[in-house]
Amino acid sequence: MRGHGTVTDPVPLVTVSVTVHVLDSNDNSPQFHEVSPRIVHVGNSIAAGSSVAQMLATDADIGHNGHVVYRLDSGN
Repeated sequence: MRGHGTVTDPVPLVTVSVTVHVLDSNDNSPQFHEVSPRIVHVGNSIAAGSSVAQMLATDADIGHNGHVVYRLDSGN
């Protein structure tokens, strides 16, 4: 072993101050804005590909946490 000290010397303790800046957390729920009614009745005379309803939601979170995705799971 080179240098001073022996294998039995305790490991030196190092203390470091760290500052963390939290830019955002997923603390806001999406807010849906009433653009069209939430219940939509579609007649059988509507052409395929027609727009029958419109929804708008915003999320105050930034980045990925503020990304709002819509999905139609089922219908009858």
